[in-house]
Amino acid sequence: MNANAEGKNANNGVFIDKRKPRSCSVIGLILPTYCEAADIEKSVEEIERLNLNMSILVINDSSPWGTADAVRRLQKKYKNILLFVRPKKTGLGTAITDGSKAFLSMKIPRIV
Repeated sequence: MNANAEGKNANNGVFIDKRKPRSCSVIGLILPTYCEAADIEKSVEEIERLNLNMSILVINDSSPWGTADAVRRLQKKYKNILLFVRPKKTGLGTAITDGSKAFLSMKIPRIV
């Protein structure tokens, strides 16, 4: 996967700045978001302080408040963050389902 490429999945979501998860990640953390620009940095910082061997998949439903931009800034600091932007708000349940499918396709052994 190219770090600058965009790719679509079957649900018409788009991986933005696609990255490979850490090659030896044991845990895949799904972090659904919508209008979380004000809180996403703090949340990710707290998760990163746990110092676990994980990849974090942020799923954003095309939030108008800049959540995806905040995640892109975090990607510059943390190499284990992936961003998945869906074209519209479709809810928490489908965000978790899409995140699970994405991690399963990447062969992440444990999904949280």
